[in-house]
Amino acid sequence: MKQAEKRRSGSWHPYLVMLLAGVAIAAVAALRAPEGTATPLVREQFWLRKVEQPAAYEMVLAGDSRVLCDLSPAVMSAVTMRKTLNFGFNFTGYESRYLEAIEAKLDPTAPSKEIVLGITPRSLTPLNMRVSGFLEESDRPASERLATRYLGRELSLLRPFALGAIAVASSGRTSAKNFYPDGLMAVELNPPDPDFDLKTYSTIFAGNKVSEPSIQQLLRQVRLWTNSGVRVYGFRPPVAPRIFEAESMSGFDEQRFVKDFEAAGGKWLRPDASGVVLADGSHVTASNVPEFSRRLAAAIVAARAGGHLHRT
Repeated sequence: MKQAEKRRSGSWHPYLVMLLAGVAIAAVAALRAPEGTATPLVREQFWLRKVEQPAAYEMVLAGDSRVLCDLSPAVMSAVTMRKTLNFGFNFTGYESRYLEAIEAKLDPTAPSKEIVLGITPRSLTPLNMRVSGFLEESDRPASERLATRYLGRELSLLRPFALGAIAVASSGRTSAKNFYPDGLMAVELNPPDPDFDLKTYSTIFAGNKVSEPSIQQLLRQVRLWTNSGVRVYGFRPPVAPRIFEAESMSGFDEQRFVKDFEAAGGKWLRPDASGVVLADGSHVTASNVPEFSRRLAAAIVAARAGGHLHRT
């Protein structure tokens, strides 16, 4: 009798575990700060899609999160008349594998091919060469990629929530990220805070100055691209004044870099960023991305014609 009761009692354990697991998953999903709803893509699918893009583009936008979040291929394509991919990644440096991957997204049959490089001091530091969002996404195991391809939305519910994002929400701000099929990850922080990322920039360059070998590697690649007929443009994405000041600790000499970049065949652009709102001090807020993208695209069109549409 007692054994039968034990068996009946034990038979509930798997259901209880499943119930508790479901409650835990629901709690994580509820506590996680909400991401945007402008597109159906979740972040896991977004990164997989980006890494696996084919060699089908006439223009590739490359760089770290300040390209990833600042530039809309849809808007730029309408101005430049080029099929465009945003191939930016979080905390990415211009190391050799990333440089190869940028070129690999260009359509080899396109009559005109262009690469736009967002140059930030962080993208030229040893840390970004080693700890790279591009490398992280590219090196995910095949089993994880397969699961993301077919169960991405379900698996996103199991993603740990970021305490920082919850802190933002609890402070009275709202934040959102929207993931677009063309590679743009639009960000919002309301109300915007130009000093939100200042703490990171105030410490990131300690023992992590820009790397001269990395700069020279990038310049050699620019020369190879331009010698093969690819137009290469560079620009420095906008940041808030105090973050720009913090970047001076990186050792980045912009004037020298621009001179060497153009000597390698590239064209340096200075798009007008006046009035552009920065969500956190280092990324253009989502509602301003179309305008900034149009300004950069107009600078590219002017550069093609030998003009000089840029800020002073």
